[in-house]
Amino acid sequence: MESKFKKFGGEMVTDLGKYAREHLEKNPGETIYIGCDSDVRRNGRKVMYADVIAFYNNELRAGVHYVFNRELLEGFPVKITKTGVAAEDKKAQRKALTSSIFQRIWGEVERLEQIGEYFEKELEGVYKRKTPEELVKLGYGSHQNKLVDIDIDINPNPGWSSYQIELIKMGKEPGIPKNRSYIVYDAAKSYLEGKGYRVRFKPNSWCASCAADLICKGG
Repeated sequence: MESKFKKFGGEMVTDLGKYAREHLEKNPGETIYIGCDSDVRRNGRKVMYADVIAFYNNELRAGVHYVFNRELLEGFPVKITKTGVAAEDKKAQRKALTSSIFQRIWGEVERLEQIGEYFEKELEGVYKRKTPEELVKLGYGSHQNKLVDIDIDINPNPGWSSYQIELIKMGKEPGIPKNRSYIVYDAAKSYLEGKGYRVRFKPNSWCASCAADLICKGG
């Protein structure tokens, strides 16, 4: 964690905790958002993950400062053993693809939790934790008092087609949703919020959907 992140221009952040503490000392009104996005490379054999730590003042709205990390890891290629029966092979292909999508995006969830827990230790006593009253006023549960806010590039709307909606009404399997990240939505929301994080999803998760997306695509 200490040597992964850097600024635009290539300057490495050698001590991330110290960097965050010094930045917050100079900019005490800012909130820390952490975001992650991923992209499939080399036909699924590799996955590019991009992590972003953003500092933003929600009152001044005078721009965002962030540092980032980009990492290319082994992917989750879709593989099936064909039976020769078209219906069965299609079902197996869909199941394998769903599993691949879930594993890739769940990797984002795990990375965000790791960064969040790092800051729990590094910023304790330095960065103000929200009170139960403040959390309830903001619309969160009183237990969601972690020090950082999480943005994740997951769509809470499946984007079902009219045909898929009809299948659902008939009690049939609708297949993979248009918004594929929806596959992970329920699990990610329950897991991260259960851990005490305040989590934002599309279209409000700018730290992931904009910043991390840009980094992931090579920006």
